[in-house]
Amino acid sequence: KVGGQTALFLSLENSKVTAQSVIMVEDPSMLPVYAPTASHISGTYLMEDEKVTLSCETKDAVIWYTTDGTCPCDENGIRKKYTAPLSITEAVTIRAYAVKGDDVSRVVTFTYGIYDPVGIRETTTTEEAETWYTVGGVRLATKPTAKGVYIVNGKKVVVK
Repeated sequence: KVGGQTALFLSLENSKVTAQSVIMVEDPSMLPVYAPTASHISGTYLMEDEKVTLSCETKDAVIWYTTDGTCPCDENGIRKKYTAPLSITEAVTIRAYAVKGDDVSRVVTFTYGIYDPVGIRETTTTEEAETWYTVGGVRLATKPTAKGVYIVNGKKVVVK
């Protein structure tokens, strides 16, 4: 979804020959293939084994991706065809692009880290009722609805 404009600057080495061209995309729906999108915002931290789904708004487009930093456009590389959500078990950079026939999208990059809750300690409580705490030890009035790691009745719990 790339509507807008950009400038392309050209020059010939060892000469004073230069040129500029303005490229406008007035209607993004006219692009032959949309770039893939991911279910999670790039640059975020995920829980270990959380899944990332790739998708493309171009009907019948095939998504190719890599997780080693290489370009998924390299047919001789180690690219993989996207067929199912990717389980994220360690920090990763996913590079992807979509293909439909002879048309291709631009290559996009998504980076993810793994959420590592540092300093979680086992706690004990003598209360019978369900008592929730943040990992920092702050007592909550009710069961949390926000994603994260909490302590309830002395046990670590992940709320997804």
